[in-house]
Amino acid sequence: MPSLGEAPSVVVALKTRRPRTPRRLVARPRLDAILDGAIVPGDDPPDVVLVTGPAGAGKTTWLSSWARRHSTTAPDPSPTAWVTVDSGDDVRSLRAAVLTACAQAGGLPAGRLLGDALPGRDAAAHELVAALTHQLAGLDRPLWLVLDEVDALEDADALRSLDALLRWTPPRLRLVLVGRREPRLALHRLRVESRLLEVRAQELDLDRAESVELLSGHDLHLEDADIDVVLERTEGWAAGVRLAAICLETASDQRAALFAFAGDDRAVGDYLAGEVLGRLPPEVRDFLVRTSVCDRITPDLADALTDRDDAGLLLEELARANVLTLGLGGKPRWYRYHGLLRSHLAAELARRPPAVRAELHRRAALWAAAHGDHRAAIEHACRCDDPALAVALVRRSGLRLMLDGHGAAVTRTLRDAPAEVRATPTVALVAAAAALDAQDITSADEALALVPPAEIAEREPALSATVSLRRAHLLGDAGRELQVPGRADTGGPADPELDLLATVERATTRLLRGELDAAEPDLRWAAEVAGSAGHDHMTLRALTGLAAVAASRGDSAEMGSRAGTALAFAAERGWDRVPQCAAAHVIAASAAYSRLDLPTARDHIRAAVELTSDVVEPPLRFATELLDAVLSPGHAGDCTARCRRVSRSWPSSRVDLPPVLVAHASLEQQHLALQAGEPALAAEARQQVERRLGVGGEAQYLRAVVQAHRGHPASARQLLAPICQRVIVCVADRTLIQALVLDAVLADATADGFAAHRALTEALAVAEPLQTMRCLTLAGSAVRDLLARNLGRYGRYEAFATRLLTLFPPGAVGAIQQLTGREQEVLVELPSLRTAEQIAAQQFVSVNTVKTHMRGIYRKLGARNRREALEIARTRGLL
Repeated sequence: MPSLGEAPSVVVALKTRRPRTPRRLVARPRLDAILDGAIVPGDDPPDVVLVTGPAGAGKTTWLSSWARRHSTTAPDPSPTAWVTVDSGDDVRSLRAAVLTACAQAGGLPAGRLLGDALPGRDAAAHELVAALTHQLAGLDRPLWLVLDEVDALEDADALRSLDALLRWTPPRLRLVLVGRREPRLALHRLRVESRLLEVRAQELDLDRAESVELLSGHDLHLEDADIDVVLERTEGWAAGVRLAAICLETASDQRAALFAFAGDDRAVGDYLAGEVLGRLPPEVRDFLVRTSVCDRITPDLADALTDRDDAGLLLEELARANVLTLGLGGKPRWYRYHGLLRSHLAAELARRPPAVRAELHRRAALWAAAHGDHRAAIEHACRCDDPALAVALVRRSGLRLMLDGHGAAVTRTLRDAPAEVRATPTVALVAAAAALDAQDITSADEALALVPPAEIAEREPALSATVSLRRAHLLGDAGRELQVPGRADTGGPADPELDLLATVERATTRLLRGELDAAEPDLRWAAEVAGSAGHDHMTLRALTGLAAVAASRGDSAEMGSRAGTALAFAAERGWDRVPQCAAAHVIAASAAYSRLDLPTARDHIRAAVELTSDVVEPPLRFATELLDAVLSPGHAGDCTARCRRVSRSWPSSRVDLPPVLVAHASLEQQHLALQAGEPALAAEARQQVERRLGVGGEAQYLRAVVQAHRGHPASARQLLAPICQRVIVCVADRTLIQALVLDAVLADATADGFAAHRALTEALAVAEPLQTMRCLTLAGSAVRDLLARNLGRYGRYEAFATRLLTLFPPGAVGAIQQLTGREQEVLVELPSLRTAEQIAAQQFVSVNTVKTHMRGIYRKLGARNRREALEIARTRGLL
């Protein structure tokens, strides 16, 4: 036998040479730490490390770099031996390579003979263990033995020898097994005994920092967005990132090359063909090509595409072998191919006859539809060269996707569908419905323009009517000229998706028209049906609609609760920052505002403003702008700017607004206008009401406020009487409450205490069930004082009145802190140079009476002297 000093055979020398590290080496400290952590002194380190990953994952490069550092520059270096295994190895060649590698690494003490460690050709498998144990006994530190490509080993005796080595690993030996897949060894025992450390494909993928370092090695310094594209295309696969770098460094237009980089790139294709697909049998390569028609597959789907009955076993084998096939979990288990592999396979499929591709898409569409994968169903149906199947699946699956909140996916798919498919009434309507769901009226009109309107209405009357309603709503049209489909028109249980969609649009129409009692049952039904069917997007719309019903009724407690339910539902699904939540935020803001919870109201309206940038619905935009203006923090001097913001936000008179929204907006505008001394803007508020609601309770109340503001309490009370007596009906309960409060304040000013108490008690009776408070405070200190004087006389509303008193802004002075008639007469004289005595003589009253009126004017206007009183009076339009 030759001694250790004699040269080993050429083959063994090649097999035991540690691979050279590339010039552009990427440091992998993240992975180094995994191995370094296995050799911490004092720990009980695992005997075996298993590293598995696909071709090109960087296994050998990383371990070669680690081995060089670990055996030379590490703080406590240990010898590292390397053996590259191949399929031709038998037990003898494996033993020779292992022992030679250990000797070259310095793992055998001087003087030991290699022959002493070589059992005979027919020796038992465990003799390698005995030999290594004997030869390594004198070492004072561990020896690391790396067996690269160990999964290629096929010889049964060699495998038994390694199994024995795994079972009885010598104390000083640490094994590192490297391969594309797990070797056929008894690793399960090591797992149970916690003797196995595993590094799998996911850990081998390059992270962002490592990818950037690799690209920098090719003198590529990309923007963050472009790095995102590299990571998305390559998924961190080291070979993919390297090939992308090679592609980009030679490209004249790097950005174009980056977005074109895929599996059909020549360099990528050559690598995949040689290193990944080249080792597979032809029937497996054909399986991969056929199943690449889908982005995800299950064994059942793969069987349907390939006419096999063992696809599950084959897919699992591909995943275990790390053939760039990833198991996604689930029952049944799903799989997908790496993006670069799939695009390479798709390029191969594109070279096959069109009929083959169409048939694969047809099978995929039918399978997806049968298994509830509606997005895949319409995507494949639109590519299967079967227009009838495409139309049928778009009609069924397209609407379901939209109800689930995937309207954008429907739009993208149908935009690329064949012209003959897009030109059918059904597909045109579904495309329009999906576009309108995203508030894209232009795309909806383009889809509908492909088919004559008469043909659309004739073939799909209910869907056509529903789409027309949705389009009208986005334009601010309550659809008074349109047919509103009933339950009997939409197919009911026979067509549940259309039935649900039509019901929500019908309820929206009724909301815009103020038909709340008709809208609410539809919305309750829609919320229940959509919720049970898992149509979360439509559930959110229905919940928001129910909150809007409560808002239209002025029920602060209920609208806040319902808006909160809608927002919580959205947040649970990660939708809290989507435009569909804007309406719920507006309603929540309005509820908080009516309860005088200004911080909460402002938080919600800020969220609504952020979310309405892409919203086109005029009522929602108007409500958002209105509340944003009203809730803008500031002082009284801001009233003019806020009032003008409200005035500018009114949409065209051709736009239908919910009646209650008109009422609230006009009341807010007038209140701000009178505070700001803008009589023209106050008059505009009344004109908006009369134009949109007619001459009813709101218009009558606004006229009464102006009369009271001008110091004509008798005229004001005369206008208020039919409102307070319910002879004239108000659209909003808020208007009735404010009318009763104003009547109470005016009655109190004329010493009619009985009428004042009665009116204020009636206002409390209306407001208490609704838990609305702000409209009771607008009269400022006058109503606060009246409320306080009568505590103990409000009966069942006593608790509400007591709570209300605590919420009044300290020292509040509202727009209707009114002057009496006599005070108004004295005010008119103040701009003159007449003294109090001269004014008294002209009005045939005593000087003390005039001075009393002047003090009252100063107090009510918040003025310190005659000049300030004149300035404030002019600002408020009193002169």
